[in-house]
Amino acid sequence: ETRGLELEVHVHFAVFAVLPLKAKVGGGKVEPGSVEMRALKAFIEGPGNALLQRGQGRVTQYLALPSLEQPWNNPQLAPVFEPEWSRGVKARLERALPSLLRPPPAPQLHALITAVSGAQSGAGDSGAQRAGAEAVAVANGVLAQMEVLLA
Repeated sequence: ETRGLELEVHVHFAVFAVLPLKAKVGGGKVEPGSVEMRALKAFIEGPGNALLQRGQGRVTQYLALPSLEQPWNNPQLAPVFEPEWSRGVKARLERALPSLLRPPPAPQLHALITAVSGAQSGAGDSGAQRAGAEAVAVANGVLAQMEVLLA
C-alpha cells in the first residue's frame, strides 16, 4: 500500500530528526512544534487519515509520535527508533519505487506521429506505404474517439 509506505517515510524523517535527543544523557524532549513532527502530524491528519479510517493497526501507533516528549520510551514506538526499522523502510521503498515511477503508456497520438514520421523518412518504399496506412488507421481511431468524447 503506497499510503502506508508514505506514512512510514514521514515517520522515518520525524524519528531521524529526534534521534540526537534520544542519545542525550537523561534523554531530551521532543518539541511537538518541530518541522518534522508538524509534517508527520499534517500527513496523519490529511492524506494518512484514510489509513486510519481503514483501521490499519500500525497507523494508530504512529498517532502518538508527534505528541510524546520521549517517544522512544513508548513500547509500541520504540522499534521505529532502531536502525533495523529504518533499513526495512528503505528496503520497502526501494522495492516500490520502480512500479511507482513507471512512465504512463504513450497516447495514441504519439503512435500516429511516430508512424507519420516513419512514413515520411522512407517515402517511396513499401515499408513507408505500410507505415502511412497504419498512421491513417491510427488517426481515424483517434478521430473516432474524439467524436465520441465531443458528442
